[in-house]
Amino acid sequence: MEYPSKGAMTGRRWGWFAPPGAWWLLVALLALAACNQNTPPNNKGASFGDQKNHIHSMLALPGQSGVLLVGTHYGLYRTTNGGQTWKKVLGDPGELARNLMDVSLTVSPVDPQRVWVEAVSFPDLPKTNAGTPGIYTSTDDGATWSLVTALSSLPSQTIYYMAAGASNAQQLYIYLSPLQGKGLYETLDAGAHWQALGTLPDTVSDGLVVDPAKAGHLWTYSPAGLFESADNGAHWTPAQGIKDGIYDALLEGPIFYASGDDGTYVSQDGGAHFTLTLQNTRFGWMAGSADNPGTAFGLTGTALYVTTDGGQTWKQVAIPPGNLLAPNLAMAPGSGQQVYLGNSYPVTIYASANGGQQWSQVAP
Repeated sequence: MEYPSKGAMTGRRWGWFAPPGAWWLLVALLALAACNQNTPPNNKGASFGDQKNHIHSMLALPGQSGVLLVGTHYGLYRTTNGGQTWKKVLGDPGELARNLMDVSLTVSPVDPQRVWVEAVSFPDLPKTNAGTPGIYTSTDDGATWSLVTALSSLPSQTIYYMAAGASNAQQLYIYLSPLQGKGLYETLDAGAHWQALGTLPDTVSDGLVVDPAKAGHLWTYSPAGLFESADNGAHWTPAQGIKDGIYDALLEGPIFYASGDDGTYVSQDGGAHFTLTLQNTRFGWMAGSADNPGTAFGLTGTALYVTTDGGQTWKQVAIPPGNLLAPNLAMAPGSGQQVYLGNSYPVTIYASANGGQQWSQVAP
């Protein structure tokens, strides 16, 4: 039975199976166990820090070939050429969001240049002259950023995940986990104002899936299963064909992938009905491209899988690192062949241009 070592969220901090709040303890323990040794300088334009650095979120931007954003414990990194060169765009001393870690990335389905990230403090990061913990946004593919909401202004300062909405380019959903079933909020004006949505179907929510083609059409998943809302979270109904917990979900065109306790389910009709196609294998991360919805990748704690027939069959593909630790996954838009695999302690990123058949290291 193939299980990832940790948990997953969509629009998430990182792909670990941990309940809200528990991931802080996991990261602290791993960081303390890591070797405090700086990585050698690289000639790609950015230092990825010492061996305690790890990846929280990766995002390949749609419509922007070669643009990859990587949120880490030590800040946010950006490449515009598939990893040939890198620039740190958030987190450096003296810069915006200085001495903060970046834990969630999401891109607007309405405007692919609109990106969001959450930047927060952590006990091992310098507190002197630190930036403001909060939600930051970019309107130029992640090149420049601005603070739109300070965490201190929200009903809770713990955002478990974020997901960009489809109503307009300024819509963003956040889940405030301490508020449990009342924790789903949205903004329609880029963080200037926030309002609570309806009660969630469970006291926890591991992630939110937004239908890019229909504003207000949402899914949430948790240990209780997968649930659908057609009215922007006011009411929820269980997804047909799914039982038990779901820990990651991915909607690509008409194909909906959902992975959880029983394995991996697939819907060919946009989430109306699901069939279990991969038993006893659940993914901590899934990545796909709406341009080629039949191809998707799934990452467990030890292995990478790919489907090229819309989830009917899956096969394991080789991965470059010997051991995965706090891994992450992103897929570039387009043919469904360009995929990025991130590993941590220290940060290392690999790229494949042929669906995982061959890999090359692109960071550091």
